[in-house]
Amino acid sequence: MSTTSGAGRGRTSRGACSSCWPTRTARTGCSAATPGSASPLERLGRLSDGGVPYLAPEVQLLYKSKSRRAKDEQDFEAALPVLDVHGRAWLAETIALVEGADHPWAARLRALLAG
Repeated sequence: MSTTSGAGRGRTSRGACSSCWPTRTARTGCSAATPGSASPLERLGRLSDGGVPYLAPEVQLLYKSKSRRAKDEQDFEAALPVLDVHGRAWLAETIALVEGADHPWAARLRALLAG
């Protein structure tokens, strides 16, 4: 049963993305816009040393990859050194899925992963 309110659109009554409900588990999250990009929930968010939750850099960069404003390009460059191999691989694969394999960030990430 799907809700029809603006905030709940695309979600089932169990709170999962309707587009990925069959493969979603209690420990996996996904985006309705990118149903093939399911990721363990602990990979989507992090905790600062002070206990403040924040979005994982690769997840935030996925959202920024759509518009690629000057400040988004700066954020991408600044985040590259702190992304681990898994974060780089996930971001490259997910950008290619959503924006196409020819997206400049996906190509750059693949080159970094290749060594």
